[in-house]
Amino acid sequence: MTKIPFLDGARGIAALLVLFSHIYLGLFNSYPILSATIIAAGHSGVELFFILSGFLIGGQFWKNIIEKRNFNFQNYFVRRALRVLPLFYISFAAFFIAYFFLNHREPNFSIVPFYLLQLHNFFSDVNIINPPTWTVAVEIHFYLFIALFFYVLRNKSVRVHLIGILLLFVFVTMYRYYAFEKVFNRGDYRNLVYANSFARMDHFFIGVLLAFLYYKADCIDSLKKWGGGILALLSFVLGIIIHSVLIYLEYSYRNIISIDSIYFSVNIVGPLTALAWSFIILAGILQFKPLTSVLSLRTLRYFGDISYSLYLLHLPLFSYLFKPLFVEFVSTNMFFCAICFIPIIIGISAISYNYIEKPFLMVKGKYI
Repeated sequence: MTKIPFLDGARGIAALLVLFSHIYLGLFNSYPILSATIIAAGHSGVELFFILSGFLIGGQFWKNIIEKRNFNFQNYFVRRALRVLPLFYISFAAFFIAYFFLNHREPNFSIVPFYLLQLHNFFSDVNIINPPTWTVAVEIHFYLFIALFFYVLRNKSVRVHLIGILLLFVFVTMYRYYAFEKVFNRGDYRNLVYANSFARMDHFFIGVLLAFLYYKADCIDSLKKWGGGILALLSFVLGIIIHSVLIYLEYSYRNIISIDSIYFSVNIVGPLTALAWSFIILAGILQFKPLTSVLSLRTLRYFGDISYSLYLLHLPLFSYLFKPLFVEFVSTNMFFCAICFIPIIIGISAISYNYIEKPFLMVKGKYI
């Protein structure tokens, strides 16, 4: 598929949001309003990753359906595997050794199958080597689920596909709220809902629906006829307003109101963040120039290129390498450490992208 420049930049933004969030919380986490902003940014980056993945994968299917071409499911699975799995397994092997070596413990090989089979997101006591990778498992489950969805409906009309996605979106959203209130006790909620792949699918479906708008030319033409410029501006402003509300909610949650943190994160922050990014991406689809120009900057697009390495490597390198080596220095010079560490992790991620990801991406390019 042809790359969409502003989405590459958005992916770079997502990676940087998660990076800054984890580094700040690992070093500071002492200023209420700033902490609320950083926490909201971290949540926001993860939700944006999900929506962008939904857009990317959904776009591949919509393009073929709209153009009435057969979709090569075998090549699809090979491409997804080559994109995600090599770096995941290589980094897992390295950090598995580092985790048990630095903690002076015997390696627990019983957790390895969960990572190999991408089931570690369901078990918080297993997902200890590199906690952010729960989202990788969720993404892989989405790849499988959405392929099954489009395969089952492969002979149906575009309208049937669209209705199906909308119904799934509603069903997953309702399931997540019901699960907390009626089904699972709060002690199990993180495993069964927070990092549960099915409970997170609605954010991917938002991306799939946005991809439909992008590839269905008459939809965009209709929106533009109704006032594309005004709609784009309004969409962008709404996205920014909702993000501002999220920062206030994070601050209120931490300092004013009492509410279960997992419930708050999944059922309040998650949906609002997804809604905010939906408006902002819609503004990009409608060619809101101030937005697309910034997101298409070469620097942001480069961060988009290395975003997977940046996401997978930043927290273990910080936890297993940087803090243990500079533990006393970190406690007294936290700001300086943050300034030093961020360029280092970006540099290591760039090396990882060029020497681990790229060779597999070249092979991936053969499976169109």
